[in-house]
Amino acid sequence: MEAFAATVEQGSNIDKTLAPRRTGDDLDSLTLGESDSEQESSIRLSYFFAWFIVFGLLLLISKIAIGVITTGGKLVLYDLEVNHLARALV
Repeated sequence: MEAFAATVEQGSNIDKTLAPRRTGDDLDSLTLGESDSEQESSIRLSYFFAWFIVFGLLLLISKIAIGVITTGGKLVLYDLEVNHLARALV
């Protein structure tokens, strides 16, 4: 998740935009190379946005998966009806 948050930060620069009180050295530490103590002391909004993006993608993927399963079920039921009709005609 940290790599995804870094990608979000790289693309949007949201941490740099909403944190004007930081110095240039602090802004350079927003990359993946910062230590754990530096990460704990700063609040990074890119993590929150990354979680929302991942959650939204999971919802989208689950909706697509449910649609695929539903369509597959309808096709199986349609095939059974066609088979019954073919048997009745024969």
